[in-house]
This record gives sequence, C-alpha cells and structure tokens, in this order.
Amino acid sequence: MQLTVGLTVSLKRFATCLVLATLGTPIAGQAEASLWQALTHGKPDLYLRYRFEYVEDTNPSSEPLKNAYANTFRTAFGYSTGLFYGFGLYGQFEDVRILGEQLFNDGSNRIANRATVVDPEGTDITQASIRYEGLPQTVFRLGRQEITHREAPLHRWIGNILWRQHWQMFDAFRATNQIFPKFSADYGYV
Repeated sequence: MQLTVGLTVSLKRFATCLVLATLGTPIAGQAEASLWQALTHGKPDLYLRYRFEYVEDTNPSSEPLKNAYANTFRTAFGYSTGLFYGFGLYGQFEDVRILGEQLFNDGSNRIANRATVVDPEGTDITQASIRYEGLPQTVFRLGRQEITHREAPLHRWIGNILWRQHWQMFDAFRATNQIFPKFSADYGYV
C-alpha cells in the first residue's frame, strides 16, 4: 500500500528541523568517516536504449504529412556517492543521438513536412540532488530528481515518461518513509 501525503511546509522550517535532527546522528560506520571515501566508493549506473518509432500522421485541415521514422539512441550515466554523516549526492546526465538520416519532426529541427516524434538530439543534466538518510527508513532528497509512484506503465500523471527518450524529471523536495511493513509515506514538493 502506498500513501501520498501533501502538506505545506516552509523550506526554512524544514531545513531547521533537518539540521537539528542531524546534530545527534552518529556516524553509521567507518566507511562514512571519510568524505573522500564517501565520494569515491559510490555506485555508478549506466542506461543504454535504442528506440525506433514510426508515426503515420495525417492532418485533415491541411495537406497530409509524410510518415516519420525515428532511430534514436539514449545514453544515461549517473553516479551516487556513499554517505558522509548521513548525506549523499546523486548526479546523472543523458545524451540522445539520432542514428542515420533524420526523417521526423522533433519540434525544433524545422522539418515541417514529416510527422512529429518529440525526441530531439541533445545532452542534458537530468538529475542532481542531495539526500539525507540519517533517520531510520527515511530519505530526504532535494534537487532535480526522477519521481515515480507506480511501476511503468501505470504512472500516468507523476512519472518519468518512459516512452520518450528524454525522461521527465522534477525540481523538488521529497521525503519518503517506509518504517512500517506494507506501508510507505511519500511527500513531495515540486
């Protein structure tokens, strides 16, 4: 069971509570004692995805558009640091490339006689966040991040939009807690 709770909390008040909560937090182990170890003993992630999309699109109010053929390749590379006094960092960038000839309108390439596939070429920083995990079964995260509440394809309104090559991210503060079995609380301020 998942419960999403929405509250209005000022960021100043939250930051004060977070600082007060961390003052008495002990270091969880020797691996976290060194900032250098936390930075270098993290976990990288790599995601590679080839995608082909074919679109047949006719606009009845004007002349029909040519069919779209989109061969695209997405590379996403991220790195999550270890924890230092309960704090960690995560960063990720993505790169989308068009393979072969561009036979589609990506919304910015001025190919107006073809159907639209909204996967333009480009490299972006997709995630950059700081997290705090010093409380039991609780994670606080602030920054650009991926938020999904259900597994694909069931996330309709809040999710990363997996059917596109450029995934949706949110600039947000998020707190999650799973202290009870079969119950999770998730607060997000986007």
